[in-house]
Amino acid sequence: MTKKAFKHDMQRGLGSCVLALKNMSETEKEKMKPLVLWGCSRDMAFDAQCEGCRSVYLYELIVQFPDETPFVDGIKKRLFGRVHSAGWEFQQDCELLAHFVAGGSRRAWRILGICYDYLLEILDECEPDQYGRFPERDNFQVLCVTLVSLCFADRKRRAWIFRKIVGDLCELAEGNPLLTVDHFDWFQQVSEDSLGKTAMHKLLYGSNADAYIKTYVRLLKKCQTMRAEWRKERREEPETADALYRLLKAGKRPGKEWPLMLAYR
Repeated sequence: MTKKAFKHDMQRGLGSCVLALKNMSETEKEKMKPLVLWGCSRDMAFDAQCEGCRSVYLYELIVQFPDETPFVDGIKKRLFGRVHSAGWEFQQDCELLAHFVAGGSRRAWRILGICYDYLLEILDECEPDQYGRFPERDNFQVLCVTLVSLCFADRKRRAWIFRKIVGDLCELAEGNPLLTVDHFDWFQQVSEDSLGKTAMHKLLYGSNADAYIKTYVRLLKKCQTMRAEWRKERREEPETADALYRLLKAGKRPGKEWPLMLAYR
């Protein structure tokens, strides 16, 4: 396979690249290494919102090479460089490192731990941008999701990670309304899938639950109550153009009785 054909197939996510690397000599693989490094440096998915990141695919390519060091070096550099950036690249880097951890790499685990501590330290100093985006908070949740679901198959280890993150989330929520538990609902959902709902219920509501776990449960219940009230309010909004027109004729003003955005929609 030529370098041009390899890059073309890699961009499409085809298994032909994996098969080609398996059948190549070490000299031939070295010629393809820059292309795989290039692939690791960008969002490779056509639509990551639907298909997820290409981390599994890229990892399958990487393990065909005898030395993972250049790949881990590049991923580490980009991971910390993308902490303040929105997009899918940070998630791809996190997941790639998690696959290395699952494969036995202690270095990858240390890198994720350092990144976690760094984000935890700077979150209070960060705030949303002018468009309402908060990449540091979003990236921290991505990292939490990765740690609790992809690094280890052992559920006891995952439960330990979950408890550690929950304690930190409770501390964040105490001093900053932008970092409350309701902004980390994806983490809770993935944790339930990762640990199992029975184990999660026992962990959260068991008689031996720690104080910070009880705080987390209280914050979760508060979040669920607020969302239930929001859904109730939404049900009272006009659902058709005719209903909206009747409200306007009756003198109901947008922005008070119902959101202005509803009229645009």
